[in-house]
Amino acid sequence: MWIRIFELLKRDVKAGFHSWYLFIISSVPLVFILLMLLGFPLLADIILSTKNFDLYIYYSLAGITLASAIPVISGHFYAFLSEMELNTHNPYFTDTRFSDQKLALRTRMVFSFLFSLVFLLIFVFSTDPVQGEGWLRNCYVSFLFALQSPVVFLFASCNAGKRIKDFIVTSLYGLFIMAVPLGLITYHPWNYMAFFSPFYWVAWAWVISIPFESIVYGLIATVLALGYFFLLCRVALRSHRT
Repeated sequence: MWIRIFELLKRDVKAGFHSWYLFIISSVPLVFILLMLLGFPLLADIILSTKNFDLYIYYSLAGITLASAIPVISGHFYAFLSEMELNTHNPYFTDTRFSDQKLALRTRMVFSFLFSLVFLLIFVFSTDPVQGEGWLRNCYVSFLFALQSPVVFLFASCNAGKRIKDFIVTSLYGLFIMAVPLGLITYHPWNYMAFFSPFYWVAWAWVISIPFESIVYGLIATVLALGYFFLLCRVALRSHRT
């Protein structure tokens, strides 16, 4: 089994370099790091000198929002990879399709989690969006964010090739990400509108100063993600029966 997993990993890496679309997707987290390290300070200096407004007060908000997008990118990367493999017209996968599709699904779920976790850790420790938090809190939040990636992968994989459903899935996770800045900057009770997003609760687990509340918010995010996961499985099961 481990040989087949290693074979799948090697083929996925090769496919990422053969497809310009996959290569661009995999490079987006690195672009996020450059935006926070170079783009944000440059823009903040320009606005401060021209408008006399300190944009740095939104540095944490921008960093948290970009971090929440990384698991979505990772999940869609592996979902598109699976779609390419099932597409018989793709010249790269026609003769090299992985035989055990169930193993490929489970393995890519794990890969999407690890891919997301690695880039999240690099992003968090290089840009330090929430300053003052220790390494343990940063690792904890990166783990919570990365847990969302396999769910994104399943959502996108089950709706691959279905334009309307794929649009709905993309819009849903777009709302999940948008709920992060909107929920953090709005006051009670308007922030209730962001409670549906697991990313919003992970963000609060990051910024809250009390460790116990951080754990509670992380559990809420995990429960929401599992809820969406089981809902997905139920819908997928019904579609197969019909």
